[in-house]
Amino acid sequence: MRTSVVPVLAVLAACAVSGKPAADLQVTAVRFWTLSDVTRIAIETNGDFNFKRDRLTNPDRLFFDIDARPNVGGIRFSTRQVNDKLLKQIRIAETMPGRTRVVLDLNGPVDYTFSKLENPDRLMIELRSTAAQKKSEPKPAL
Repeated sequence: MRTSVVPVLAVLAACAVSGKPAADLQVTAVRFWTLSDVTRIAIETNGDFNFKRDRLTNPDRLFFDIDARPNVGGIRFSTRQVNDKLLKQIRIAETMPGRTRVVLDLNGPVDYTFSKLENPDRLMIELRSTAAQKKSEPKPAL
């Protein structure tokens, strides 16, 4: 029986980059904090991960596709109500084997930033009201 070398090399490359076999990489927690003018979300994993992001409208939402299996409380699909002034809820689901989609259902337009951090491995997302951003911008001197 003959096997292809390409799939084996792809799995070995994934292991070399993340330090974990691709099948073992998991989203282990999704947490959020509501502060006065910011909502902060942490998506935690058990190793180095890749991700993609996008923004959709009507209704406003952000989503992050994490190349890892979901294992948030042993559930593969969940919805967490947030109900603060920026964020309605967080939805977590496995959209295809080995990919977790985290959707942030927004209460309206927001500005956001994100950063990928290590030790522990996580994606941090910070939401700010676009109105709050405009208020804090200095007015030009006349």
